[in-house]
Amino acid sequence: MWNSRGKPLQSDFAIAEASLRTTKQRTKTMAIESPSSVVQEIISNDIRVGKHLIGACRAATGYCIGRIDQGLKKVLDSAPAARVTGFYAKTVGRVSDGADKIVDQIGDRTCGAVEKITSGVSGIDNKYAARYLELVSRVSLPALKAARDVAGWVADRTESVALPRPAKRRPARKAKRAIRKAARRARAA
Repeated sequence: MWNSRGKPLQSDFAIAEASLRTTKQRTKTMAIESPSSVVQEIISNDIRVGKHLIGACRAATGYCIGRIDQGLKKVLDSAPAARVTGFYAKTVGRVSDGADKIVDQIGDRTCGAVEKITSGVSGIDNKYAARYLELVSRVSLPALKAARDVAGWVADRTESVALPRPAKRRPARKAKRAIRKAARRARAA
């Protein structure tokens, strides 16, 4: 199957496999991975997902407002229609901006909390507690890496979905079919 740009479509499995390859390459290049660094990468991927979803909602709302504006211009004069859709667009823009700020603040606070916990754990002087925490770190690291890979894959997928796509050409195809059908009927008659 081919996409609208003439390139082959990739299945979700192929994209996940490519994402896994890139994360494996990234993990080979990183010298030391700690649970806190992996958790911070998960948080950054979650922030990316949130921003992509907000951007997609913003784009979809812009499309809907444009369609409503076109419909209102047919029914009403252009001035009241522009006022109504302008007010709606401004309100939705404010909500989207507020959502962006909230996502940024949550990410900053969460990363700050992870850093605070990491600094608190590193200051423990008890050798038994330090060994226990090292063991917990070793046991939890593979699961955290898997969660990071999944979060990265989800962030990549939301990015590809949130990007604007070219317009579909289906109406032109339907028109061509109708013309061909009419031509066949005319030839047959």
